[in-house]
This record gives sequence, C-alpha cells and structure tokens, in this order.
Amino acid sequence: MTRFENILYFVDDESAAPGPVSLAVARARSLGARLTFASVIAPNKSTSLRDRLTKERLEQLCIEEETDRLQQLV
Repeated sequence: MTRFENILYFVDDESAAPGPVSLAVARARSLGARLTFASVIAPNKSTSLRDRLTKERLEQLCIEEETDRLQQLV
C-alpha cells in the first residue's frame, strides 16, 4: 500500500464546509500525514481600491485576508 506523507487540500467555496475539512483532517491523522491547505486568490477587479493602493500592497492585503480565512477554517 502506498504511504502518503503529505496531503494537499485545495480550498474553494464548496470544499470550505466543515464536513469535507473534517474528513481531510481525519484522513491525514489516520495516515500520519502532513496536511496543507491551499487556495487561489482571484484577481481583484475593483478599480477604486486599485487606484489607491500599489499592486504589491493590494496583493499583500489579499494574501493576508485569504490566510486568515484558511486559518479560521483549520
């Protein structure tokens, strides 16, 4: 049987529900694997916010917000 040491769990709106997350955590624990959560940040289409922030600062804010969301989920 193949042994999994690392599991990547991609989080989107549907997979962010408590049930699927709990299953991923349980599976990782039963296998003794490390579980990593990941998501994709969609491009920001807001021009008013973009006009007031640099691209780097806007990206940093998006990353911080998504990181907070993933931490809350976990």
